[in-house]
Amino acid sequence: MPLHRTAAHSWRGLVRELLSITPRGDDHHYALRVALGLAVPGAMLVLSRRTDMLVFAAFGSFVGMYGRGYSRGTRVRQQLVAATMLGTGVVIGSALARTHARPITLVIVETAFAALASLVADRARLRPAGPFFGLFALGAVAAIPPNSGTPLAGLSLYTATAALCVLLGALHADSGGRSTQTSTAPPAGRATGASLAPSVGTAHEEQRAATACATRPAVATHTARQTATAGGAWRATTARTAQQSAIASTGQRVLAREELWHAGRYALAVALAGAGGVALGVAHANWAMAAAAVPLAAGDSRGRVLRGVERVAGTFIGLGASALLLLPHPPPWLLGVSVLLLLFPTELFMARNYALALGFFTPLIMVMTELAAPADPVRLLLDRGADTVLGVTVGVAVAVLTRPRTPDTVAQFRFRTARFAR
Repeated sequence: MPLHRTAAHSWRGLVRELLSITPRGDDHHYALRVALGLAVPGAMLVLSRRTDMLVFAAFGSFVGMYGRGYSRGTRVRQQLVAATMLGTGVVIGSALARTHARPITLVIVETAFAALASLVADRARLRPAGPFFGLFALGAVAAIPPNSGTPLAGLSLYTATAALCVLLGALHADSGGRSTQTSTAPPAGRATGASLAPSVGTAHEEQRAATACATRPAVATHTARQTATAGGAWRATTARTAQQSAIASTGQRVLAREELWHAGRYALAVALAGAGGVALGVAHANWAMAAAAVPLAAGDSRGRVLRGVERVAGTFIGLGASALLLLPHPPPWLLGVSVLLLLFPTELFMARNYALALGFFTPLIMVMTELAAPADPVRLLLDRGADTVLGVTVGVAVAVLTRPRTPDTVAQFRFRTARFAR
């Protein structure tokens, strides 16, 4: 096929994926659970007129997004790891805000955090993948004026909301399959041939004794053969176990290399996006750094480009909705209620169509940012658009231009060694 036709076909496929909405029958269950995790503390904040603290409750509710589609135990474990990652971001962000850290300091801290959080997310196999929400929490909290509340109050609110989300995740019914473990132990109390042999008289006993004496050499020979066979089987099993152990050890080294390489790519993308934002003088370089991490979470080059396109398209759709919410300057309580309502459709469409989900997620972020640190809405919208384009451009470039350090990728390793797992 000619090159131009291949490129046209690829772009048509990209557009189809961008506009498709995958049907999922149980999405509303997950979305309702995540929205409920924010609705309870959020309603209390709105009623108490502390909508400026809503940002901490929102980040706590994002913990409920993790572990989607997994069994209950796995989901709870993933949410606990995610709660720790986001909580660390909240603590570091609060410390940076209290010390009035310079923008370049924020870039350095977020770069280091991106690398470490990537290692944690990869090792725990978090879903959603990557350090995005932790990065986002760190940068957003660092941008909040230190006089808007005590750090302890914000951290307590985050912790309580995250705990509520983990509890809701534990109460949610399993979505995974049934356990496939089966017992391989032999039935208890199995009778042997000796125990079943009748004792019906001396003649029969003598006959059995004579028969046993006559057949003893054959039995001994058969036993020796069985022993030799068992020894050979044991040696084969031992060799196979050693081979599998060597393969597992090699696999751990391959995975470790891949995880370190992936963490380095996150650090590079975040550092470049942050440095670019600082150099261009944008007011929210943290948005650029968070956006740079988004494309790297996809599994292949095509997926990374698609995720970047979805990020930009969805963000600009959401900025239009944000303008409708912010430009009329509604009262804070109304903006707070809109945050609570926007989380449900965000999670509802997150697995169906990422761009559409961002159409709801972006106004949620813009509104809670405005409530935590009031600013000119027009300036806020322009900064968000510019930072997103900058961050996604850097993230896609790093994702496409960098390759694993060795050709021995995880996928290739698993393909070559799959036969040993049978």
